[in-house]
Amino acid sequence: MSKNEKGLSVVDGGALLVERVVPKRGTFTLVMSDGMCFEVMESGRTLRLEFRPKTLRERVAM
Repeated sequence: MSKNEKGLSVVDGGALLVERVVPKRGTFTLVMSDGMCFEVMESGRTLRLEFRPKTLRERVAM
């Protein structure tokens, strides 16, 4: 296993292992597919994340 210039571990066979990094307090990390998207809705102090597959038009625009 070797590391690239960004500090990510690279494994033969196409797998990519991300180094363990603790998110800052009050934050989180989200890993999602390129085929998905999300919308953020605010209600007072609450955030709601709604996930859905991208439409064909959104995928073409990438």
